[in-house]
Amino acid sequence: MNKLLQIFAFPILVLVVHAILVFFQAYALFDWVDIPMHFLGGIAIGNSFFLLLKLWQQQGFLGKTDSRVFLLFVVSLVALIIVVWEFLEFGAGRLGLMCYRPDLVDTLQDLFLGLLGGILGGLIAHHFSKKN
Repeated sequence: MNKLLQIFAFPILVLVVHAILVFFQAYALFDWVDIPMHFLGGIAIGNSFFLLLKLWQQQGFLGKTDSRVFLLFVVSLVALIIVVWEFLEFGAGRLGLMCYRPDLVDTLQDLFLGLLGGILGGLIAHHFSKKN
């Protein structure tokens, strides 16, 4: 269990920072805050999925996979989470639970930044896993 907490510590930290920013209405006051948060979220998710899948390989739940296919799988999981997150943002905005501008440009920017962050997070985890 301790290993899972280590793997998901970064996304949990990003989620806590997000909750604090929502509580203090920082997204409404400073619309630029959305940009680094989606990028950091992508990095955190990509890094965590990479580490989780590596752990599952070590435990025998997953077989040996080509590193390119492995990274593609990580990026696919990141993309799934990002899309789900955007649906949740949209739904919360429609229900009046958060201040959300249903704007196509904002949504596409969020998806792009999250995916870019996820690719970077997966590559960083891959780079450091090769050294260990």
